[in-house]
Amino acid sequence: GILHFTSQFTINDAPMYALKAGTAANMVCSEAEALLTKQAAAKLVYYENPIEGTHFSYDNTTNILHVYGKSAHGSLPDQGANALQAMFAFFATFNEDCKTIYDILFADTLGLKTLCDETGHLTMSPDMAFLENGVVSIVTDVRYPATFAKKSVLERLDNAGVSYKINSHQAPLYNDPNGTLIQTLASVYARASGKEIAPIAIGGGTYARALECGCAFGPEVIGEEETVHQPNEYVLLDNIRKMSEIYYDAIKEITAPKYVRIGWVKVKK
Repeated sequence: GILHFTSQFTINDAPMYALKAGTAANMVCSEAEALLTKQAAAKLVYYENPIEGTHFSYDNTTNILHVYGKSAHGSLPDQGANALQAMFAFFATFNEDCKTIYDILFADTLGLKTLCDETGHLTMSPDMAFLENGVVSIVTDVRYPATFAKKSVLERLDNAGVSYKINSHQAPLYNDPNGTLIQTLASVYARASGKEIAPIAIGGGTYARALECGCAFGPEVIGEEETVHQPNEYVLLDNIRKMSEIYYDAIKEITAPKYVRIGWVKVKK
């Protein structure tokens, strides 16, 4: 399931006058900037950033702090480096209001990431933020396991007293990995690649959600660079040619009649 929500937190004695972070709800925040107070700017001199893959850049003339990270697909936050997380790790050292934001959305004190089933663990990626009238609004991307309901996530936010609004929601799509559709596609891929690869569950939106019974089939190739939702996203022409052959075979298999009629008797092929 895919859930995007905006949570709002009031910050008293905020260490910043302005805040802007992220460009899309489904992309790990790769850049955040804030106009710091003099107190925050002074503390920044001695601060050591603990978030791996991110770095700070401070402009003394404008008092603006830039934090840079690495973008990734919102369903795969561990493959990126969240600049917003690094920024709030710094802000959390100032007061309880900032610490609360960090604890709930980044340290996951509500235990949302413990939700798990055969399709995997819940992922949570706070990807956009802005400050207005002392209130910080943060847009968070959550992908929750297929056998859970949306309320499993919302109940924990409600119980913690978090103020939020739902931006969008897509219910889970699940197919039996041993069912006809998945097994047919797996066998087609095995013939084309010579590899027996087990099907996996992913948190991506994909075109499959347009169908009552569907799944995403490709096009990433195992072992090659993953560039989805990143700068210079690409696919190799050789892979497109190979995909076309695999898709052609898959369509033939899926649409082929499973029985032939001999007189009045159906015989399975």
